[in-house]
Amino acid sequence: MLVRRISSVLGLFSAKGGVGKTVLAVNLATDLGRMLKGRVALMEVCNVAPSIHLYFDLPEPEIPPRKIITGGARIEDAIVKYGNALDVVSLLFDHSSEAEITVIIDLLRERYPLIILDSPPGLGPEVHSSLRACNEIIVVCLPEIPSVLQALKTCRIAEQWRVPIERVIVNRIQGGEFEISPTDLRKTFGGAVISIVPEDPNVAESVAKGKPLILLKPESPAAQEVHRISRSIATKVRKNIKTLYGAR
Repeated sequence: MLVRRISSVLGLFSAKGGVGKTVLAVNLATDLGRMLKGRVALMEVCNVAPSIHLYFDLPEPEIPPRKIITGGARIEDAIVKYGNALDVVSLLFDHSSEAEITVIIDLLRERYPLIILDSPPGLGPEVHSSLRACNEIIVVCLPEIPSVLQALKTCRIAEQWRVPIERVIVNRIQGGEFEISPTDLRKTFGGAVISIVPEDPNVAESVAKGKPLILLKPESPAAQEVHRISRSIATKVRKNIKTLYGAR
């Protein structure tokens, strides 16, 4: 099907929790939604404690994927519009199978040229399911040895499955004495594109207020770097949008 060939799923992955992956997913999706005129969906795959709704001050998800698959609900019933720029897919993943995840993503592929997937942390089965569904991935880590080593494992798994790595985002950089330097990070990840996002106290405020940083304080340091990353991704996606929808 033409739509499925052109539509792209970009997943954010981190082998360790607490690296700021969901914050990045929320802000990248929001920014890309504005750039791409609302043709972006954001979905969190989390079997334990879904949280992405909190970043937008939205209700908790209630619809499980199997309800849509069995015809008890439509995919549209799980889509919450956030302004005019972004559709948040609000689903209650509860030990969902790889097949269920794949079916939901295929339904979204028919509707959006770009889907941002916020995967669960770790390297478990649900992470593998999410990874296989992606056209490209972003690996997120902190500038610390344990986090970087786990990120390298994620990169190797992606390479084994021939899933391209769009970039590695090293998040919450403070320039501390014991952080891995940007130069060493670039050496460690070889030819991968490396983006450095600084520690930003405004992130805590944005989470508390349920409003993405890119909207709340667009001039803040982390928001500025997210915007640079978004511009790079949008340039590639626009080519697919023009092919699929024609210039608008």
